[in-house]
Amino acid sequence: MPAPIEAVDAAIHEVEGLRKNLRKSNQPQVRSSDERLLAKSVALGWFQRYRDAVIGALGETALTEVDADYRSILESSARSGARPRYISTLTRLQTRLVTVRSKCLSSKPPANATSDAAPDFSPLIGDPAMQRILAARWNECLTCLNAKAALAATVMMGGLLEALLLSIEKPTKRQSLPLDRHLKTRRR
Repeated sequence: MPAPIEAVDAAIHEVEGLRKNLRKSNQPQVRSSDERLLAKSVALGWFQRYRDAVIGALGETALTEVDADYRSILESSARSGARPRYISTLTRLQTRLVTVRSKCLSSKPPANATSDAAPDFSPLIGDPAMQRILAARWNECLTCLNAKAALAATVMMGGLLEALLLSIEKPTKRQSLPLDRHLKTRRR
């Protein structure tokens, strides 16, 4: 998926190309199958290649008007649409895409998405009560991180790690004794 700025730039370039292509003819309607296919490919290109990259940067509400213009072009490409209507829609769309590009430039890049859900401690810890305690400590760490309290989060992570390591099931003393090879019994 392209970066948001690159996606908007490519969309603007495609809209300009379609508008120039449609201005070449003096016919009142867009009847040529080549012109209609080009319009359809430009509209579908937005929805299939570029839109998701821009949504990631700005959100879906910022693209409501742009999406409506692309839908209009896509619907018009299914029939012989009026050439002046195509051109006015493309001109308006280009202006809106330039505005979207400006918003992308001023938007804060999204943080890398991570899963904040507590991991499954059951392979390490057999006790369900201890698993709940560890999950609660995990959530406390997240609360500290979300509150921008990095030092408190570090302390909480240390507590989580300590509780995890202390509660891992240890082998019994009998299982931990090495075998005496000659007698095949456990040494003390």
